[in-house]
Amino acid sequence: MKAYFDTSYLVAIYVPNDHTAAALRHRSRADRDPLPFTPLHRLELRTTVRQCAYIGLIEEAEARRVLRAIEEDLDDGTLAHEPIDWTDSLRRAEAIAQSYAWTKPCRSLDLWHVAAAAEAAAEDFITFDRDQFAIAKAVGLRARIPV
Repeated sequence: MKAYFDTSYLVAIYVPNDHTAAALRHRSRADRDPLPFTPLHRLELRTTVRQCAYIGLIEEAEARRVLRAIEEDLDDGTLAHEPIDWTDSLRRAEAIAQSYAWTKPCRSLDLWHVAAAAEAAAEDFITFDRDQFAIAKAVGLRARIPV
C-alpha cells in the first residue's frame, strides 16, 4: 500500500504545531517506509518552514536547523525523492478542479498534491487539511486524517 503525505503532515513532523502529536503517533504506528518527497513537497515544506520563522512561530535559527534536518532525512532515506511528471500532474490537477472546484473549497497546491498522489498510484492520502481530505476522497484516494 503506497501512501502520499501532504505537506501539512510533513510540517507537523518538523515544526511543532497543533498536529504534531497526531503526526508523530501516526508515524510511530505506521510502517517505517520512507516518506515520498516530491519536488512539490520540497518547495512547499521548505517555504513553510521559512514562513514559520517569518511570522515568529519559530526562531530563524530553529528554521535553519529544521531545513538541515530535512536534508539529513533525505540523505538517510527517511524521506525518499519521488519524481513527478509536471505536465501530467498539472493536467490532472486541472481536471480535478474542473470536477470539484465548483462545489468544494480547494487551493491550487492542494489539488496539485492530490493529483500528484493519483499520478504516483498512491492508495492512501494523509493530510490534516479537511478540505483537501474531501477532494482526495472524492477522486478515489483513501484519505486519512491522523488522530
